[in-house]
Amino acid sequence: MTALKPLENRRVRGVAAERYPLNEHCSHPRCKEHAVDPHHIFPRSEIGGDSWFVAIDDDKLGHGPWPHVTGLCRTHHDDLEEHRAWIKIEEGFIYVWYVRKDDEWLRLGALNPQPPSGDPKAKKAVQRPRKTGEERRQRGTVTLRVPKDADEDGAGLLDDAIELAEEYLSPESPRSPYYTIMDALNAVILGNVEKVT
Repeated sequence: MTALKPLENRRVRGVAAERYPLNEHCSHPRCKEHAVDPHHIFPRSEIGGDSWFVAIDDDKLGHGPWPHVTGLCRTHHDDLEEHRAWIKIEEGFIYVWYVRKDDEWLRLGALNPQPPSGDPKAKKAVQRPRKTGEERRQRGTVTLRVPKDADEDGAGLLDDAIELAEEYLSPESPRSPYYTIMDALNAVILGNVEKVT
């Protein structure tokens, strides 16, 4: 299978140019694995060859030439080829990684590094001890501390927020708070929510 096109524009062609050094680590926004495969973001069948640069007939984006080959680990290369992920071009000619969730595409973040950069910026790894096996699955109740004073009713605010989120996420068939909270957290984890600064 061929990866999805990053741009709905049929006026794209390969440009003869010298290849650049491939990035050493996978350009997926959160992956630290070594890159093993050069991935052509514009499919070779679309650009008519194996060129690492493309020209695009598009006044809004500019004409290029634009580098479009990036190094990926095997897992993320397969995700693109099997349409579990998609690299799209966004404003400023930035390549952005999207992941499929059901019938939607969720924005994960910009490639790191962007072609033709060789070294990625530091990628944050989240390392927290995780519950496993029975300890993880058998919990029936989770306790959450919330503020409760004259200025703030944390429990009431939390109830209201969950109810509003559920009206947005599943207006036709309300679910338990667990599923609402998990969907909201997954949106943050997958990069579908702006960071608070």
